[in-house]
Amino acid sequence: MKNKGFTLIELLCVISIIAILSSLLMPEFQQIRNSAMTTQCSANLRQLGVSVNLYLSDHNNLYPYIKPDPSSGLPSPYANYPDLDAQANTLLATFQSYGVTDKIIQCQADLLLGANSCYGKYQNSYFWNPVDDGDPSNNILVARRMGLQAASLSRVRQAADYTPAHRLNAQSAGKSNTLYADGHVITQ
Repeated sequence: MKNKGFTLIELLCVISIIAILSSLLMPEFQQIRNSAMTTQCSANLRQLGVSVNLYLSDHNNLYPYIKPDPSSGLPSPYANYPDLDAQANTLLATFQSYGVTDKIIQCQADLLLGANSCYGKYQNSYFWNPVDDGDPSNNILVARRMGLQAASLSRVRQAADYTPAHRLNAQSAGKSNTLYADGHVITQ
C-alpha cells in the first residue's frame, strides 16, 4: 500500500508559494486600509459640516467661535479679544448637541501615530479655521480681521486635517481632507 500524504518537499513548495503571493498582495491590503481611513475621515468631516449647518439654523446663521481645547496648550485665537474669547468654545463642546462625538473628531490615520497624534496632543484631529468665526453664513467675510474680503462659501476652508495623515505609502507626501463652508469635503 502506498501512503497518500504530502512529502516534505511538496509541503515546503506550497508554503513558499503562499508566502510569495501574500507578499505580493500586502501593499494592496495596505492601500485599501489607507483608502478606508481616508473615506472614514472624509465622512467625519461631512458629519461635522452637517452639524455646522444645524448650528447655523439655530443661531441666526452665525458661525460659532471655536478655540482649541484648553488642555491642548494652544493659545486661543481670541486671546486679544476678551469678549470673543468668552463666546468661544471647543469644537466638540460647540457641536456636541448636534451629534458630534469624540469619534467624529478623531481621524483613524491620525490615531495611528499614538501619543504623537494631533488627537493625542490637541484632543481633536481636525483644525478649525477661525477666519469665519462669528460671520453670517449668508454674507461671509473672509479674513475680516485682515481686510474684509468677500468670498463664496464653496471656497472657504472651514476644517481640515491637522497634518496630511492619509499616506498611501512611506514615500508619498500624504493627503489631507478639507471641509468647506458650504458643506462639501475634498481630499487632496
